Amino acid sequence: MTELTTGERLFRKGIRKGVRKGQRALLKALLEERFGPLPATVLARLAAATGADLDRWARRILRAKTLVATLS
Repeated sequence: MTELTTGERLFRKGIRKGVRKGQRALLKALLEERFGPLPATVLARLAAATGADLDRWARRILRAKTLVATLS
């Protein structure tokens, strides 16, 4: 197994960070389209969400009836 250089690790970390930023932006747009303007508490949750949170919420938005149910 080849070890990554510091530059490669930083590059991959940057890619992951960029992907999460895009996921957040898309999920925010979808939530606003479906449920209207988002409260500050929801925006804060989106900003602090992990990749797993974002994936889970993105799947729930397809079947959840409310914003609370989507983010539970």
